[in-house]
Amino acid sequence: MECSIENFSSTEDTQEDGWLHTGDWDYLGEENNLLLNGRFKELIITSDGENIPTLRMDGLLMKQLPCISNAMITGDRRKYLTVLLTFKTKWDLYNDRPLDDLGQDTTLWLNSLGLDYKNLSEILRGSKPKEELRTSSKSFESGSY
Repeated sequence: MECSIENFSSTEDTQEDGWLHTGDWDYLGEENNLLLNGRFKELIITSDGENIPTLRMDGLLMKQLPCISNAMITGDRRKYLTVLLTFKTKWDLYNDRPLDDLGQDTTLWLNSLGLDYKNLSEILRGSKPKEELRTSSKSFESGSY
């Protein structure tokens, strides 16, 4: 439902006590600033009832791993979370599309794990690289990256 000044009745339906109900999960900070923590639609509730704000988690992953271009977290009603990641690659500016060549941040991170890949297709080809990356993700969990 669109809300606007011109359509007062639909706007009035979304307000209660002067607040606009947007579906945002927010809170008041120390200086009474309204801070956005995510959206209720994007909230994952694990099997033990823990609320996980995916927007915040995605941001933390991307900050910790600058080689990641996208992150998607799943795990609603599960004991664990799963994250799907896409690595940054070089970009073809002329055709506006990603290339197979891994970006510098990606190759640096992989090198720090003892992996020497230059192309995304090399990573996707076999089971050995996937096992190496899976093992490396455990070091990320423990904070030893």
